[in-house]
Amino acid sequence: MVRGGLGLVLVLAVVDGVFGERGLLSNVQLRQRNAGQQAVIDDLTSRNDTLTDEIRRLREDPSAIEELAREELGLIKDGELLIIMRDTPPTTETSPGARASGPTPR
Repeated sequence: MVRGGLGLVLVLAVVDGVFGERGLLSNVQLRQRNAGQQAVIDDLTSRNDTLTDEIRRLREDPSAIEELAREELGLIKDGELLIIMRDTPPTTETSPGARASGPTPR
């Protein structure tokens, strides 16, 4: 009877150690979740470092502000000439498939 009781307690302890709230499976899941969170933290840290470098550059380097103004606002210096070239789609008159090889409407 004592052996049966000790065996039952041992089985319950092993089951709780594997499947319980603080068991092996729970620890594995927590480690996976922590690894995912660490990856997010590393990504955010990298983005933060990039933005910090950009802020420092904009504060200390006047050419960085000029470059940003040229790119985002389309500004140019005095004496520069801005040429805008756009591709235009061919009109129906000049397109090679304008003349269909079927019956013409009446």
